[in-house]
Formats: sequence, C-alpha cells, structure tokens
Amino acid sequence: MQNVDELIQDTNCALGRPLKLPHQAASIAMNLFLLSQVYGLAEDPRVRDLGGRFKTAVRAAGLEEVLSNQLRYAIRLASAPGRLMFEEIHKLFSLCDEVHALRALGFAADAQLLADFEASVSGRFAAQRADACVAAEHGVEPWSRNLWWFANNLP
Repeated sequence: MQNVDELIQDTNCALGRPLKLPHQAASIAMNLFLLSQVYGLAEDPRVRDLGGRFKTAVRAAGLEEVLSNQLRYAIRLASAPGRLMFEEIHKLFSLCDEVHALRALGFAADAQLLADFEASVSGRFAAQRADACVAAEHGVEPWSRNLWWFANNLP
C-alpha cells in the first residue's frame, strides 16, 4: 500500500483534473477510503478537504450513480461467457474493493443490484476457484482479508 502522503498527493492531483468517468471516481473513492477508514484519518483536515472536493466533483460530473455503475460492470465481467483471464479475475477483486470503498463513503445502490453483484462475482470465483485463489493471495491487504471476496478465496 502507498503511504499516507503519497495517497493524499495522488488524490489531490486526481481531483485537480476534470472528473468525467466512473472509474476515475471509483479510484479517488478508493484512495479516500484508505485514508479515512484504513489509516484512520477521517478527521484529518487534509482528508476532510479531499472528501468535500470529491463530493463536489462527483455532483458536478453527474456521477452520483458511480456505485451502481461499478456493480453493473462487475456483473457484466463476472457473467461473461467462457473462462476469464487471470487479469480479469484480478479486476473483479479490484471492483469488489471499489464497491466496498464507495459503500463505506456513503454511496448507495439498489439492494437487488447488490445481491446480483454478489451472486455473479461469487459464482465466477467458484467457477474459477484456482485463479480466484491466486488472485486473492496476490491482492489481499491486512484490511481486506476478512471481506467475503478475499475470505472465501484464501487458503
């Protein structure tokens, strides 16, 4: 994981550019989640400022549905026909992390969409268990070890 100063700098730089796409918002949300929840800096003035700027940027870009977008993306990827490449399995883990971060930051989505996401991703991980286990071991962090997508795929 990056250190706090790098995360703050990266997030500040990202918020200095126009926010146009959901994956940009999800990436910034991941940084803010790490800073506020994992590193425990929710009350740090720098992190609070970044959080406020992020919310303003999301509204200005019309990306309030970023969580739903990431959920639908993960469902499409998990439901794709055939076998996924390792990189695609790894991407599913990243999308799960982003979904977790967005929810922790207060973004909401339809309960059925969340259930469909969990069922699709769980099904794909079960179908490609060996790949999912390797990707889980590669991507797990101490803070994410107990989240279902890692916990179900770690030895």
